[in-house]
Amino acid sequence: MRRVWLASALHGLARMDTEEFRRMLLDRRRDLLRRIDSVEEHLVEAGESVELELEERAQEDLISHRLLSLDERSREELLAINAALQRIADGTYGICEVCGEPIPEARLRAMPTATTHVEHAGRRPARAG
Repeated sequence: MRRVWLASALHGLARMDTEEFRRMLLDRRRDLLRRIDSVEEHLVEAGESVELELEERAQEDLISHRLLSLDERSREELLAINAALQRIADGTYGICEVCGEPIPEARLRAMPTATTHVEHAGRRPARAG
């Protein structure tokens, strides 16, 4: 527990704020899981459709492809949410993985899964050892 408190104090997020981010992430994860379930239901329904005319079939394929893309993005976001929740549990949430400095609260509010400062986005964290 001490590690969680020290990390929270380091980056300026009070325990209450960390809890608020945890709730936001859990709510978003719940929404994404519902969306994934809905996408999967639509794909099943599309597969069970009776014989469609060629043009209708092409449209259905396009819709299915878009749903699959949405589904993949949702799955990637779920992974990011789970990682953020783990960082909260570990006491490292809100600390930039590149430089180790606090991530501004405004960035975390805009993107609760952020692992870096805006200027470090896309850069790999430095490896220890």
